[in-house]
Amino acid sequence: MPCLTSLQTYQPRLLTRAYPEYRGQIVDSDAASRWKSELLQGDFSPEANSFVEFLEAVVHQLDTTTDEYVKAGDVLRCVEIAQSLLRCKGAAMVEDEACQAALDIMTTIAEGYSDWSEPSQFDEGMTNLIQDVCLGKFLSLADHRRDASSDVEIEMYSTMCSILLRHFGSVTST
Repeated sequence: MPCLTSLQTYQPRLLTRAYPEYRGQIVDSDAASRWKSELLQGDFSPEANSFVEFLEAVVHQLDTTTDEYVKAGDVLRCVEIAQSLLRCKGAAMVEDEACQAALDIMTTIAEGYSDWSEPSQFDEGMTNLIQDVCLGKFLSLADHRRDASSDVEIEMYSTMCSILLRHFGSVTST
């Protein structure tokens, strides 16, 4: 995974030209399913964490300011996995690299969505996705409100959710 992540980060066109379906093959693999399950159970092995780094590298290569990337099924599966990882068990998000990377992925998606200038057939789905992320994390934070990092986490999620609300307000007012 570290090699693929490095290629995805520094030479994404090379991978795409050599093997156009590589992202789908990776995120749909048995290994990816196992790593996701491990992370959701709070088992943050180096292999599982490297899978999250790969997801992060994929999303950081996207132009999230338009809805074009939403049409790619393999990219959507990467986003769905990141979304699910925000509900992982274990240490508080600030100390948990996998959850922090998943938050970074979802923040990138939310910030890009706030820049969509044209109405899209995907507006409702994006709004639902981001609302689900916000709700899920706030519920999770309520369970861990005694953690020292909760104030930082609440601020991070509030920022992401305010991006959604600003965009949603601008869409409904036009």
